[in-house]
Amino acid sequence: LASYTWSKSLANAHFRQIFSQQFNVGAQDAYNLDDMKSFLPFDQPHVFNLLWTYDLPFGRGKRFGGNVNHLVNAALGGWTISGAQRYYSGNLIQAVTPGNPLGATIFSTATKANRNSSIPIQTGISYKDLDPSNPSTRWFNPGAYTAAAPFTLGTAALYDNDFRNPMIAFENISFSKSTTLFPNERNPVVLQYRADAFNLFNRTRFGGINGVVGNANFGRPGGPQVGARAITMGLRLSF
Repeated sequence: LASYTWSKSLANAHFRQIFSQQFNVGAQDAYNLDDMKSFLPFDQPHVFNLLWTYDLPFGRGKRFGGNVNHLVNAALGGWTISGAQRYYSGNLIQAVTPGNPLGATIFSTATKANRNSSIPIQTGISYKDLDPSNPSTRWFNPGAYTAAAPFTLGTAALYDNDFRNPMIAFENISFSKSTTLFPNERNPVVLQYRADAFNLFNRTRFGGINGVVGNANFGRPGGPQVGARAITMGLRLSF
């Protein structure tokens, strides 16, 4: 089962549903509400999901080894491999002037930053080269945004499609084997072994990019977006 979603989520000062959501969506200028039209913070233009399962063709009743004895069948038969894979765009980062200087003057909930169109937002570095311990590896160019001057309105969009974390990818794989210990038409005794690997390839996928305009660490990664590989195993006896 595979699915691919290509989407765009836009809104105009309309996101806050509950008070616990930490996003500034109010207008910086109450007389120009259209100025706040932007991507929504949960916009993800590309999402690909893949779910699959495959019964290995070995053992009795299968393509290979269909006539093997019980001992050989107990070792070769009943194996299944399955996976759940997901690949999607990184999360957007909000581009605002730190401290919201307009908040104390015109009660603005956010003061937008200014965009320097002569400097691209992204540096072009590969996500594979990002390293939180290396100051020279930056996902964003420091000069792409500047803070709005005191008592002025910022001109940049609240969210920009290029101002987001790197894409995320992870693969979860499962191996399982079912062995019938005592055949019975009504209640067979079945032993199942399974091993599950989460983030099978141990992808780090550094993200958590610092998007605070004017900060010395602007554009630097803060840590992994995907947890370390974890493997679990278990036995289950059904009777």
